[in-house]
Amino acid sequence: MFAIGVSVSFLLMLMIKTDNVVVMGFLIAPALITGVLVLPIPYYHNVMGFFGSMLNYLSSRKQYYWRGWCVKDAYGRDYESRNKF
Repeated sequence: MFAIGVSVSFLLMLMIKTDNVVVMGFLIAPALITGVLVLPIPYYHNVMGFFGSMLNYLSSRKQYYWRGWCVKDAYGRDYESRNKF
């Protein structure tokens, strides 16, 4: 992936001749972006893997079930069934 970004930046620099610093920044942007995406970080393979996990977590449906102290008593009975003797 990094090689593709570097080759795209190299081809852009060959095709577009400029002395403007801002345009040069845009020309080398593919190499910089792919370079950042393949940087290794702890607990993930690289930054791209972290972004994939983060997007998966944020876009997935989450259901939170209450498991608090008032749901069941010491014998495992629900609150509604405690008073039905």
